[in-house]
Amino acid sequence: MVMISRATKLRPKDHLQVDTERLAEVYLHLGEGRASLAVDRSVEDLGCVLDLLRSQAQAGRIEAAIRTAERLQQIALPLGLSSLEQVSRDLQTVGTAQDMAAWSAVLARLDRVADRSVQVILELQAEIS
Repeated sequence: MVMISRATKLRPKDHLQVDTERLAEVYLHLGEGRASLAVDRSVEDLGCVLDLLRSQAQAGRIEAAIRTAERLQQIALPLGLSSLEQVSRDLQTVGTAQDMAAWSAVLARLDRVADRSVQVILELQAEIS
């Protein structure tokens, strides 16, 4: 019999893809002032939509969470948050397939990618301004 003396805590690290050209286009199209306000609003929306998605998932409201993941994808697209957009799509796919093991894994990945994406977008916004 093999005994394990200690458990190893895994710390998954996802590669984060950001299309900085998309964000730059927003600034070029709207101008610095209006773009900064639009990005701020989008980051706020992102936080609200993430909170909603988390509560829907925790309550087992998978269909509602799938629709919310679609909204998250739409917010991520113009900001150039490619990884967040992809993970949102992945969540929709596993939710539609009703693969609950994959759902839990992708939801955890979404949390990691979303948190890092918000950090990156705020850093990029500070550099642009």
